[in-house]
Amino acid sequence: MSFMTNVELRSYNPDADYENLCSLLQEAGLFDTDYESEEQLRRWVEIQPDSIILAKKDGRIVGNIYFQDGIIPHIFRLAVAKDLQGQGIGSELLSEAEQRAKNLGHQFIELFIVPEHPELIDWYKNHGYETRGTYTDMVKQLSHS
Repeated sequence: MSFMTNVELRSYNPDADYENLCSLLQEAGLFDTDYESEEQLRRWVEIQPDSIILAKKDGRIVGNIYFQDGIIPHIFRLAVAKDLQGQGIGSELLSEAEQRAKNLGHQFIELFIVPEHPELIDWYKNHGYETRGTYTDMVKQLSHS
């Protein structure tokens, strides 16, 4: 797939990008204080460099995607600025995350879609993804801050 979005794709820099990334995630309704504290994101990229991919256009962060390398590679937090949606930025970010997974030797990649956005199922299907089943996301708090 080839894209002509005029965006620069690069990895997240915790020293320069935190506020802009959080603003974009908040606009998309994806900001989560457990994942997106400044300290947590810094730790994330120390453990997995290049795992948060940003799209930048005209000096502004306009999209992002997280790529988690592991036994099962996983992508999440795909967001594009509302005023630029439909221009291929999300497709370009998705393709970059998939390429990074391929470069690490993975044969597949997975993602989850929140029930509040069922329209994304068709978008991902158009990018070659298949549904596998229904899961419930569960979490356990291990410490109290």
